[in-house]
Amino acid sequence: MAIFHWRPFPVGSILNRSLVLYEAGIVIELIFFLVGLSYKNRNELIIRTAEREKLKLENERKELDQQMAIMQAQQEERNRISVDMHDELGGGMTAIRLMSELALNKSKVNAVPELERISASANDFLMKMNAIIWSMSHSNDSLANLLAYIRAYSLEYFENTPYNAQLKYPWKFKQKK
Repeated sequence: MAIFHWRPFPVGSILNRSLVLYEAGIVIELIFFLVGLSYKNRNELIIRTAEREKLKLENERKELDQQMAIMQAQQEERNRISVDMHDELGGGMTAIRLMSELALNKSKVNAVPELERISASANDFLMKMNAIIWSMSHSNDSLANLLAYIRAYSLEYFENTPYNAQLKYPWKFKQKK
């Protein structure tokens, strides 16, 4: 405007002075600079927030994976203990029960009540141990398996009684594959 002597304002106006126009240019430049800086900062903030969210989700996924690994390890330990109990305790108690039954059969004439109690205790222990082993197996962790177990147990419990045990439920179960 100063070079071409172009005057948009009336002659003698303060707005036609070079210093005022220079200052106006600086103010406009500063406004554009601040708008650009604000835009840049906002974009950086959005990017940083997205990166933080991504890291947070990744950490949550890792934590969930760790929890799943712990649960898997616990389940494997349950299964190992169940198998060990079944093999070791079950075999020993079955042998005790069989030996007491053989001793009872050999001494029918002079029946020893202690042998009958040993046999009954061993049999009772085996039934309780089977219940514990059943509950430890992860394959039995469903409502359908629990109801089947309760049904079998109650039918066996009421077998030699005058009561007729029945388990009825109004819904059907979907079997897991």
